[in-house]
Amino acid sequence: MNALGVPVRASEQYPKGLGHTAPEVADHLNGVQPVEKTCFSAEQAGGLDIADDAQVVLCGIESHICAWQTARDLLDRGVEVHVVRDGVASRTRENKELGIELMERAGAAPTSVETALFDLLGAAGSDEFKTIQKVIK
Repeated sequence: MNALGVPVRASEQYPKGLGHTAPEVADHLNGVQPVEKTCFSAEQAGGLDIADDAQVVLCGIESHICAWQTARDLLDRGVEVHVVRDGVASRTRENKELGIELMERAGAAPTSVETALFDLLGAAGSDEFKTIQKVIK
């Protein structure tokens, strides 16, 4: 379980050819097994079990391919998507920005890691706040 008790989902694009999730990320998935996929959209891959009325905080790579197609498919289903601007990447800055622009034009709300964390917290003074404060420093 993560510090905020928020459900976590993960996917991997063609791990047989591209490799598995980097240890720096995988070590923080707390036992969540990524859904292996060959289609670019994690939503199309199935297995993420995201409810239609859910809110998703979306991070990942490549922002202009996998993140964009996942966001589009979730938005098309009515899922509220928050794209983490400093939590998405692409091999080039231009493609990263294009992916973010596509997601936002489609209806995804822009956010950042800190904004999302403190939005989920709602208030200071809790044990969860102390844990998150250590993470962001």
